[in-house]
Amino acid sequence: MTYANRRAELHEKVMFEMRAWAGDYLRYVVQTMSEHRTQVQPPLRTERGAIREVSACAHGGVSRWRRYLNSRNLDDPVFGLWNRLVMLSAEEIAANSSREIAEIIASGAGNRLVLEAFT
Repeated sequence: MTYANRRAELHEKVMFEMRAWAGDYLRYVVQTMSEHRTQVQPPLRTERGAIREVSACAHGGVSRWRRYLNSRNLDDPVFGLWNRLVMLSAEEIAANSSREIAEIIASGAGNRLVLEAFT
C-alpha cells in the first residue's frame, strides 16, 4: 500500500469517526466555550474513545468542528439552531431555548429531525 493510499484510508476513517461521534464533539465544543464552561477542562475520553482535540492524523477534530460550526449561518437547517442557542448565555438558555426552537419551526427552515430532537 502506498503512502497516499494509506493516508486516504486513515483520513476516511477519521472523517467517519467525526461524523459518527458528532454528539461527543459538539458536547466538547460547547463545554470548552468560556460562556458555557461548567468545568476547568472537559474530559477528552468519552464512552466511545478519545476526542481528537489535537492530532496529526485528524488535524484536530475539535478545531475542525469549531470551524465548521462557525461557517454555518443562523438559517442553516441543521446547525442554525445550534448557533442560535450558543449565542445565549448559560443563564438565558432555559428561558429562551423554547422560543428559539418555536421560531425555527414557524419559519420552516429547520431540519425536521433536529427540531424533533430539540423539542
